[in-house]
Amino acid sequence: MLNLALFALNLTGMEPSSHEERKQFADSTKNLPAWAQLSVEEIEMMEEQAASQPVAPANASEGIASMQRRIHLLNQQIAQVLNAQEEQADNESLVAKLSQDFKDLSAQLRLARERLAHYQAQQKSRN
Repeated sequence: MLNLALFALNLTGMEPSSHEERKQFADSTKNLPAWAQLSVEEIEMMEEQAASQPVAPANASEGIASMQRRIHLLNQQIAQVLNAQEEQADNESLVAKLSQDFKDLSAQLRLARERLAHYQAQQKSRN
């Protein structure tokens, strides 16, 4: 789904860079079928994938909120992958793909937790 959404971003010429722009773009997908709807967090992850670097938050508080939302989203996606693996246990090729998805999501979750800790430390040092 992320590659499809990247394609859509490129087609529209829209390159969201602020939280508000990402929110507007996410809101614009609400009338699409459920599989094509995007959240702000998914758009941030797509931007990071396209730019090969993290999206910089405006401040530590925004970074904390963003990473908390991302961690929640990634945990949901991991749960979906694990459920799909159980349901499709007989389909070896699909289970292999889902296993790779699980590894990728787990790596993204690890990075999100590291970034959350970084933003929390930043915020603590400023207080």
